[in-house]
Amino acid sequence: MCLVPSVTNDVPDCQPGTVHGSVRGRAVRIHTGAKIEDSVVFDTCDIGGHAKVRRAILDKNVKIGEGAEIGYNLDEDRKKCHVTESGIVVVEGYQSKVVFLRCRFRAV
Repeated sequence: MCLVPSVTNDVPDCQPGTVHGSVRGRAVRIHTGAKIEDSVVFDTCDIGGHAKVRRAILDKNVKIGEGAEIGYNLDEDRKKCHVTESGIVVVEGYQSKVVFLRCRFRAV
């Protein structure tokens, strides 16, 4: 993993979003307009366009849908994910990819 101070992307054909104060793994796709703050993103995650992730840990193979928000409404996040006492959202990855949509999880 590498520390990412600002804008990043190393996957061809994927426009970068912004990343601040976060760590990301290999082959992470960060699409146009996506914003990641103070988070840890493990390998092969896909962050959809204009999605926002704040104070979260994303396990391997997690897909965040376009326009989705994680870490902005902890009550909603608790319905789908584990939220620590300090307010960090943990999104579990699976063998198959998981899609975090605006409203719910959906296996693909």
